This record gives sequence, C-alpha cells and structure tokens, in this order.
Amino acid sequence: MGIVDRLFDAMRSTIEMRGDIDRNAIQFRSAADTLLDHEKRLVRLETLDEFRLAQRSSRPPRLSGPRDE
Repeated sequence: MGIVDRLFDAMRSTIEMRGDIDRNAIQFRSAADTLLDHEKRLVRLETLDEFRLAQRSSRPPRLSGPRDE
C-alpha cells in the first residue's frame, strides 16, 4: 500500500468520524433539551407541592432550601 493510499484512507476515516461527531452532537442537543424540559416540570411539581403543604398547615410556603420532612 503506497503513501497515497494511506493518505486517502486517513482522510476517509477523518470524514467518517466527522459525520459521527455531528450525529452525536445532534443527539446530545436533543437529550439536553429533553432533560431541561423534565427539570422544568419537576420544579413546577415541587412548587405546587410546597403550596399544597403550606395551605394544609396554614403557614407560608418555603421558596428555597432543603426539605426537612
């Protein structure tokens, strides 16, 4: 195998890797968007739960800090 063949193989491998990287980047962005959506939903649910608990015990809701249940 000559040097030209090796160069073409190296270039082909580089192009294939670039395509894989691009596909992985798209999948990563999609997963990050999904995770962010789930995080926002969880925050809303936690907020609703805090207000529900506050109404039940007639105390103002805590807006930050860890739960001490």
